[in-house]
Amino acid sequence: MVTIKKIKQLNSIADYFQQDKVYNLIFKGSPIDDRTTQIADEIEKHSNKSKVLEVSIAIDKYSLSIGNKDIRLLELGTFLNSLISNCESPAILIEATSLDFSEILYLIDALSKQQNVTEIAISYIEPDEYSDSPSHIKETSEFLLSESNQKFVGLPLFALNSQEQMKSHLVAILGFENHRLGQALEEDDGASFSNMHAMIGIPAFNPGWENRSILRHLDHFESIKTRLHSYPATNPYELNKVLEALHKGYDRMVIASMGTKPAALAAAIFLINNVPKNTRQKQVGAIYDFPKKKQGRSVGIGEIYEYQISIK
Repeated sequence: MVTIKKIKQLNSIADYFQQDKVYNLIFKGSPIDDRTTQIADEIEKHSNKSKVLEVSIAIDKYSLSIGNKDIRLLELGTFLNSLISNCESPAILIEATSLDFSEILYLIDALSKQQNVTEIAISYIEPDEYSDSPSHIKETSEFLLSESNQKFVGLPLFALNSQEQMKSHLVAILGFENHRLGQALEEDDGASFSNMHAMIGIPAFNPGWENRSILRHLDHFESIKTRLHSYPATNPYELNKVLEALHKGYDRMVIASMGTKPAALAAAIFLINNVPKNTRQKQVGAIYDFPKKKQGRSVGIGEIYEYQISIK
């Protein structure tokens, strides 16, 4: 069972390593903007004491690239065990700012199955601003976050049973890129989703950002029966509670994580805890489009968070 134990707001990026905190393992992605560059620099200062591994997904190979190795998803647990088997209670940091939803999901899932892992620290740094597309009306301008994305597919190890013909309730965790939801609905074309529960972060990181998210998605809300839900954008614990409540009421639910990283963390924990309980009658799963992040997608440093998750 994976749970969110504590949410801490930090004063600086250096606070992740306060009191000479040493991590046995640090997982990170490639730096692409101010915040991911700054935390990568901070991690580098401590790399002589920690094993730092850069992670990226290669979904066409059903694998994660970790360091200089391609590890198949089914072999990820064995690989991680080889790194930490000699540690009684390893200290692990997942640098979520620079990682993708799917990468966070697979890392936490595999780590949660290690007998000696009881806690994981998750770092996340908000942007001061996202990069904008030109528009005369600020609320309708689009944040430029991704260069491209693929077709939505069922996430390996976390997909619904495709042999069942029943329709599912789509739970869309929304961010600022309305084209991603549009693509998911267009590709489905009414075949799989009976309705949609749209998750909006309110309050958002910055005042007014929630209005952008809602306005950018309004047209899609009219194309499928939709119910809006809100959750605090920086609080994955509260979103996880919403997801658990929905799961109690529905037999088939599919998660599409397209929002902020704290929301992605909530979705990952929900899936890790519930997919193993799937039965033919009651199932939850996930779809994803693996967007390619745009260089310089944000500017500056906003609030800094550490999420501590517990594994039992």
